[in-house]
Amino acid sequence: MPKDGSYGQTTYAGSGALTAQAVAAAFAPYLTSVTVGVKAEDFDASRKSAKAGGFTYLLYPEILHWEDRATEWSGRPDQASVKVSVVSLDTGTILDSAVVGGKSGLATLGGDRPEHLLPKPLSDYAATLFRQ
Repeated sequence: MPKDGSYGQTTYAGSGALTAQAVAAAFAPYLTSVTVGVKAEDFDASRKSAKAGGFTYLLYPEILHWEDRATEWSGRPDQASVKVSVVSLDTGTILDSAVVGGKSGLATLGGDRPEHLLPKPLSDYAATLFRQ
């Protein structure tokens, strides 16, 4: 699970868990099972935990940008950017990685939050990896 995202002096509690869940949901249609870590860990610790758990691959998300704005009155959009690395635990090789994310529109009617910007680009990324 990635550490919570931040912007400036603001840390968005729970954003790491929300991101991990979004990654799991995007990849679940293509995999037999997806397990989300229970705590935030850096890359090396995540690799060790996943390997100890008997997993074959690690999907390691890292929040690069997380900005939750009151878009309706500020005119500034919500933004989220996440790097996802796919790692073979047998070899430690990073098989693929991508940066995905999005930016809300200006007329959100209070409904968009950074985590709402992730499902579509994450699903699109997962689909590119599993195309036949």
